[in-house]
Amino acid sequence: MRVRLVRIRRRPIAPMWVIGALAAFAALACLAPRVASRLGVSPVTCTLRRCTGIPCAACGTTRLLGALGRGDVLEALQLNPLILLLLAILAAVILLRIVGGRTVRLQLSRREKWLAGGLLGVAILANWAYVIVCVG
Repeated sequence: MRVRLVRIRRRPIAPMWVIGALAAFAALACLAPRVASRLGVSPVTCTLRRCTGIPCAACGTTRLLGALGRGDVLEALQLNPLILLLLAILAAVILLRIVGGRTVRLQLSRREKWLAGGLLGVAILANWAYVIVCVG
């Protein structure tokens, strides 16, 4: 496995409607828990949970974003640790690109790609089990 920092354009080329849609989603996700608590309801946005009663592997993401919006990182970590880790990695990559003008390039062999995929699958299943048992 080789990890390299590669020089690139500082600003990603993205359509403005994509950036606007992502910003709107993040704002709504941060505001949804506050609005729901004031109304005295609990928003169930997960289709799997609504239909079966079993939370999905990403359940708690809306509440996680609300906790991050309030600055409560420990609550966000308790709600869904894998999603928080992925958001932190994504934020670091975006910050590295915008501030440093670089990005991370991973060069993996075929075997390493299979191993990384397997480890990701195990991480998702372990996170799902955590969400079912602890957050539920």
